Amino acid sequence: MAIKASLKKSSRGPAPTVTTDAPAKGKVVDVEASVDLEAAVAGEQEAAPETATAAVTTNAVATRTTTEVSHYQSSNTPGFQGDWESIPSKFPQVKIVQGSGKLMKEFNSGTIIYDGMELFPPVNKAKKEAPHKLTFVPVDLTLQFREKLSKERSDEGEMPGIAKDTQEVERNGGTTNWPYGQPQPDNYWEPSGRCLFLLERPEGSDHPGFAMSLDGKDYGIAVYYAAGGAFNRCPKLIRDTGKTSLFVPVIDENGVPVMNGKFPLKQKMLYKCHWTIEWDMEQRGAFTPYLPMCRLMRNYETGPELRSYCQTLEENVATVNAAAAAAE
Repeated sequence: MAIKASLKKSSRGPAPTVTTDAPAKGKVVDVEASVDLEAAVAGEQEAAPETATAAVTTNAVATRTTTEVSHYQSSNTPGFQGDWESIPSKFPQVKIVQGSGKLMKEFNSGTIIYDGMELFPPVNKAKKEAPHKLTFVPVDLTLQFREKLSKERSDEGEMPGIAKDTQEVERNGGTTNWPYGQPQPDNYWEPSGRCLFLLERPEGSDHPGFAMSLDGKDYGIAVYYAAGGAFNRCPKLIRDTGKTSLFVPVIDENGVPVMNGKFPLKQKMLYKCHWTIEWDMEQRGAFTPYLPMCRLMRNYETGPELRSYCQTLEENVATVNAAAAAAE
């Protein structure tokens, strides 16, 4: 399916605004239990909870490094009285409950959670049940670097630092270089991804988070964090696939393909197709965490309404990233 060179913005409301959030390096937080070691091994433990931050506009001074995208907000929306914009509304996270950590107090290991609520129960491994699959569309993949903390520092409640690039890692005394065959450096920072997805409502699910109707399907926005093995199997896999397979023809304002000699000109489109993600347990040293597996649905392309929405969302993320860079 082709994409026009200039898409019309979705008529479903104003464009989402964007906020930023990143924990300070070495910040100690008040936690009821030690850091979730299984989640840390899986690479799915985010640097810090999605805490409230103020909305960022194009003329605001951005002071943090990673982006979070808020739901639709408008101070002039009829029916909403008061200073609603002082209470940022964050997109929810999607995650799987690992074998330890605070979430085990509310959910069983293997539960897939979306917006703090159960989306899928754990599969019964004894009965050889297949892992649950989620269908999603990637909208934005933000590369970050996460500090690898020792067990002692994690047990003390310290949160890992998050850096937007290798230069920031080096300014914090870290390195992203781990020579093959050598022990892990004490100051190593690993690549991590903050993924913005549109999740398609699973068949038969009555979860309230799928409130958007696009091209006849219900979707919900979700943030997914991935580092370590999860990074390689999710955001890195999607990025590598996009370099070779996620291209669409460029269409001019008259609906005619733009040609490059005898062949149509094409451009990359991250959200060209749907994907599936599922989690299964794998042995990793002394732990058996759940790790993701993503697969491209090559024959399930996105429709024009969904692509227009994704483009608007993507442009807002790019705007706040540029504002953050200009403020440094």
